[in-house]
Amino acid sequence: MKKALVVILIFSLSISAGAEHLMGGKFSYKKINANTIEFTLELERDCASTGAAFENPLRVGLYASSTNLLLSNILLSSVQNTKYNYSSNCGQIISCKEIGRFVGTLNTSNISRNNIGYYLNWERCCMNSNNINLFDPTNTPYSAIIDLPSRLFDSTQINFNSPRTNNVFNPIICVNKLFKYKLNYTDSDGDSIAFRFIQPIIGGYTSYIDPGQNTGPKPYDLVTYILGYDKYNFIDATDTPRLNPLTGEISFTPTAIGSYVFGYAVDEFRNGQLIGTVYHQSLLKTNICDSIIIEQPQDQYVNINDKALFRVRHNLSNVNYQWQVSSFNMAFSNMQGETRDSLVFNQVIPSLFLNKYRCAIDNGKCIEYSYNVSLKNLSIGINNFNKQKINVYPNPSKGLVTLSAGNYNCIGVYSLDGKLIIRSNLKNAIDISALENGIYLIRAEDEKGQTYYAKVIKSE
Repeated sequence: MKKALVVILIFSLSISAGAEHLMGGKFSYKKINANTIEFTLELERDCASTGAAFENPLRVGLYASSTNLLLSNILLSSVQNTKYNYSSNCGQIISCKEIGRFVGTLNTSNISRNNIGYYLNWERCCMNSNNINLFDPTNTPYSAIIDLPSRLFDSTQINFNSPRTNNVFNPIICVNKLFKYKLNYTDSDGDSIAFRFIQPIIGGYTSYIDPGQNTGPKPYDLVTYILGYDKYNFIDATDTPRLNPLTGEISFTPTAIGSYVFGYAVDEFRNGQLIGTVYHQSLLKTNICDSIIIEQPQDQYVNINDKALFRVRHNLSNVNYQWQVSSFNMAFSNMQGETRDSLVFNQVIPSLFLNKYRCAIDNGKCIEYSYNVSLKNLSIGINNFNKQKINVYPNPSKGLVTLSAGNYNCIGVYSLDGKLIIRSNLKNAIDISALENGIYLIRAEDEKGQTYYAKVIKSE
């Protein structure tokens, strides 16, 4: 067992009480170009945490699956910390969850190839002290992990992206009410995906650099469930929770109040072969509440021009739905004609990201309001271009644009609403001759992962 007494002692001395409120998290990745991979870690914690904030940056370890040897340390920098308030209005039950998103890139040109594959790991102490299905949760370090395809680091392979979900997993559910939740993962490469419950992994390695956040190779220990709980029966319910392996829908009816740790895996298959796995550990909170909403809408992460959908479900058939919108934090108002269980945007435009959305559901006894949700932009965003400016020349330009201050691993041109238009295979230049006349944004990353920005005018 790696979780030795000395590990626990070091963690206890180095992490404030707020760090004991970790709920879980998950990795994802996307291949930007032949030799660049972008990794994202979404960490979840209870808003009751009043201690230290999320560390920044996070140091993540990349390992070879065949040898468990460390190949590289990757620094992920904080890009967004967001609090989500979940409530059941008829029952006046409120829960809050905070998600920290950390992003970093890796140049793979110097990484040795491994035919078995790779994995990422990040560990830190400790889990939420209110968990009732774990043995000694306050001394149980959390571990985030993802298995990566062997061909991901092959420069000839471009279409490699992990399965992703636009949902922000909500933790609050109601006792004695049927709970259904669809994980909503998709794979942009067209690979097949399958879902399964797992027993969450725990950390246990120390780091003399920073014992509060650490990383280590396999093998890993698993969480120790209290007698009566396991990876399938992780919650007090009328029957064993079910996870549809094809649709990713979780369903069960909880019977007791509490906080429960659970985990699931999303396996990715290409041509019938398993190539990678996303692991997600999180927390479910059960409460006595009057809500009979069985599926809440979730925040959606989309790009400009994408299609987006918010959905809500009620376990009564004779309810009336009315979607509402609030812009610039003003009062909610009804959206004309939006009286179904789903709110669909066939095309997302920049102004929609400024709004909050919810559904008012009249069940005959009271009006229940769904969670307040919003559209989140996955694109780079125009506001990011106010930092780390570089010079480009000629400017205006009708063709090749050269960037100052050295060589870069990744160069991209974006529209003013943050949509990626073209990428460059060159180290310090990009060709914009194919673009229409206008103003564009250039984003470049150096070998250390530092990002730089510039505006350029395309003019014939």
